[in-house]
Amino acid sequence: MEQKNNIITKCKYESEFSKCNFPIWEKDGLYCIFHSELINEKKDKFEIEFKNILKTIENEPGKFNDINGFVFPETVKLEHIKFLSTIRISNCKFFGDICLEGCEFNSEFRIIGNIIHGNVEIKWSKFDKGFIFNWNEVTGYFKFHINFVNAVTSFRVSQIKDYFIISFSSFIGEMEIIDMKVRKALYFYGIDFSRAARTRFRNIDLTNVYFSDSKLVDIDFIGTTWKTQKNRIVIGDEIVLQAEEIPTHYPIKNIQNLKEKESIVESLYLQLCANYDKSRLFDISGKFYLSAMEMRRQSRGNWFRRNLFSWEAWYKYISLYGQSSKRAFWGIILILFLSSIIISFDPNIIQHLDNTPISDFNFKDILFIIKIFLKSVKYNLYCLIHPAEWTFQDKISLTAFVTACERIFVILLGTFFLLALRRRFRRS
Repeated sequence: MEQKNNIITKCKYESEFSKCNFPIWEKDGLYCIFHSELINEKKDKFEIEFKNILKTIENEPGKFNDINGFVFPETVKLEHIKFLSTIRISNCKFFGDICLEGCEFNSEFRIIGNIIHGNVEIKWSKFDKGFIFNWNEVTGYFKFHINFVNAVTSFRVSQIKDYFIISFSSFIGEMEIIDMKVRKALYFYGIDFSRAARTRFRNIDLTNVYFSDSKLVDIDFIGTTWKTQKNRIVIGDEIVLQAEEIPTHYPIKNIQNLKEKESIVESLYLQLCANYDKSRLFDISGKFYLSAMEMRRQSRGNWFRRNLFSWEAWYKYISLYGQSSKRAFWGIILILFLSSIIISFDPNIIQHLDNTPISDFNFKDILFIIKIFLKSVKYNLYCLIHPAEWTFQDKISLTAFVTACERIFVILLGTFFLLALRRRFRRS
């Protein structure tokens, strides 16, 4: 702060890294027009003065430009400007929106530690050396639409009080979204994450997230929270299918074919499953696989096909899509029990097992019934292991048929049991 004849001539504002060299604004008396808190008084003049700063930045390539502590009285709009030097906007207050449209940044662009009383909308812009958006507080929404970033993209420790959307943008370098707090929803539309060198989601609440038309490949999810429903994970794209009112920003709302929508959501679940498989987090990947299979089952037309006459329905009932070893095990026990009951009602096989004439059977004797049932179980297991012992088929055709069917189902369930058991050991 400079003085001339005991009169302050320089702005009083000081930051941790620098001092302000702009002259004091006559209406404030302490601060320049950029740092003054007199919002209403400086609206008209502020825009003119800020445009002069932008012209200076354009004319001085290679210089580091720090816009620090400015108080913007209304919306800031930058359109079709090419910046050749690094720009950092830090510790500023915005009483309006931030709009960047069609700009080109040849050096790094940083928005750090600002309070924004409005929305942030960045579209049709190119960032050659990276885009940083860290430690900001936004009272509105954040929208990043059709942009190209050729280096690091970082969203860290920021608060968005409305929605957060990244759509149809291209990321070549590393991309990270860490410790972000979004009050409403996160939307990632048309993003090919496989093009990024590395993508990390860390400590993010994803209970209300949408991934429509995105390619979810090679993403590290660390400490993320998902919306769970029973024993599976549900993303917002699935909830939209049953919703009466589709979110404003959802891109596939114009697709009329429900089956096509379900196939899109199924693909998203399978991609998320593959990401967690790659990270060896098999418990979470299994939950995404359940959701993918549920989408496939739901696409099978009417109620009867979805719940009875489709392999997906029975796959669910007998082993929870290969995820539950308990279901498969108890399915084997149930089949053995039912087939033994059926066999025990075949008079020919009973005579064969008990060496008792049919005329002497006493079905009112409980002990006799139990004895026949236990022998049927024993014979059933023996025939299951030794199919060559299916003798006397002309006399015991019912038993032969039941045992043949039983053998097929037990082999099938046994396979599901071993697969589910394998997944369980992988998780532990």
